Amino acid sequence: MLGAWLDGHDGGGSDWTHLQWHMAIFEIAVGAWEEALTRFETHILPAATDTHDALTDAPAMLWRLELAAPRPVSLAWEPVHATAVHQLTHSLRGASLPAGTCGRA
Repeated sequence: MLGAWLDGHDGGGSDWTHLQWHMAIFEIAVGAWEEALTRFETHILPAATDTHDALTDAPAMLWRLELAAPRPVSLAWEPVHATAVHQLTHSLRGASLPAGTCGRA
């Protein structure tokens, strides 16, 4: 039902991307790995590399796709990593950290 609804609508933003993530999880669970990969490449990856909307969804999906892959596959880890590093360094620029933490939590 979610898949049919998503296919019949256009969307954007973090909520839309997260719904796509849930649908891809379902596709992996029922053995439709290629469909999940296509959903990731079409809806989640662009959001993760163009914005910060999917910086949690994208690596979580990449991990699941890698674990469930029916064959050796090269997945798009690098663009997600690059966007995450860019977002992190941009958000930390000018931030003051408590003394003695050296950037560690």
